[in-house]
Amino acid sequence: MSNKKKIIIFGLGSSALRFAELLLDKYEVYFYTHRPGLKAPEYAQLSQRDPFPEGKPRLGTYSLNSLSNYYAAIISSPTSTHLKYLKACIKANLPVLVDKPLSDKLTGLKPLLKKAKQQNQLIVVGLNLRFLPIIQHLKHLLSIKALGQIYHAEFYAGQYLPSWRPNKDYAKTYSANYHQGGGVALDLIHEIDLAYHFFPNIKLQPVFNHKVSNLKIDVEDLAIFQTRTKPFVQVKLDYLNQQLTRKYLVIGEKGTINCDIINQRFSLTKQDGQVTKITAKKYFDTKKTYQTELSEFFAQIKLKQQPDLSDRALALDALQVAIKARKHVPKL
Repeated sequence: MSNKKKIIIFGLGSSALRFAELLLDKYEVYFYTHRPGLKAPEYAQLSQRDPFPEGKPRLGTYSLNSLSNYYAAIISSPTSTHLKYLKACIKANLPVLVDKPLSDKLTGLKPLLKKAKQQNQLIVVGLNLRFLPIIQHLKHLLSIKALGQIYHAEFYAGQYLPSWRPNKDYAKTYSANYHQGGGVALDLIHEIDLAYHFFPNIKLQPVFNHKVSNLKIDVEDLAIFQTRTKPFVQVKLDYLNQQLTRKYLVIGEKGTINCDIINQRFSLTKQDGQVTKITAKKYFDTKKTYQTELSEFFAQIKLKQQPDLSDRALALDALQVAIKARKHVPKL
């Protein structure tokens, strides 16, 4: 009989596997299958080695009415199912980490969060880029006003959807399906969240959200957001870029920041032409952010810290603007 605390993970995709791999050395992990007969993940397709050498997580259709038996939950299933599992976790007052975004709809969300606040329940949204050292450095530079007054900022993320999950037919993934919570606005919500993370007082509005390609999807593949007041901030997201890209630009009166997450380059150029560059890999290690995210989550459980269920902590401001940009378009 294992003495390890039990963790339940809702979902069987690559994100769920990543969480399980990070948890198995300390916890007993269970995968919840959302439909009977769903096969266990084919681990060999996702890694050159078996990510679970000490024994695989247990797979089953466990009862949502028995969640009190678990120490914590992780929701890493298709976005359209998040609300259902979140409701069950709140009913059981179970600490839960919800992989971004919190939901694909706002309807029914506020009453759930109200109940969670009443019972001081811990809910964390998995926005791992907040833990990336280069993002934290950029946040620090803005907090000390290293650029002075900010004139404008741009956040861009793009990746060709068919190459996103090479072991799957992209047209059958949740990303391609409106009713499963797909679409680039929700899928790449990280950049919307970071815009608010750096500039909490802005108000982004969607200015373009359409399907412009011949991809076999029924959701928007290009979304652009902008502010209408200073500082001028733009967020552009797409499923179209054949070269995986994640770049941020911030321009102020005293300098300019260029940050390229994928190519691991950061520069701060000041008025006098002085350039400070950061290229050390430790600043751009996105894989490590998942471990940091989990460590923070379990530290909050252990220390019984007062949970932060504010709109900013849960990225509800980013979710609201992303939902406005969701576009259900006919398949070709």
